[in-house]
Amino acid sequence: MQTDSKTIKRIVILGKNGLTAGAISGMTGVSVRTAIRYLRAAGVSVRGRGRPAKTKSKSYSAIYGLGYRAGLRAGAESVGLALKTGT
Repeated sequence: MQTDSKTIKRIVILGKNGLTAGAISGMTGVSVRTAIRYLRAAGVSVRGRGRPAKTKSKSYSAIYGLGYRAGLRAGAESVGLALKTGT
């Protein structure tokens, strides 16, 4: 089935206004994959399927470039604790 230029323009406008590919599909009658293909061709960013991944938090020592023990010591001191020395 061929999609006319009026429908393609409508898909792109709806995509630029922030509608999801599923919503565009329901409004225009084209498949979700077709809507995504037209949006990408027009330069509209389309997020992948699923929930965005959570970013991994960095440890204190990784953030400040300290060794493991120095990072533990600095982290403990920042909250008012003192670590035993000698181990």
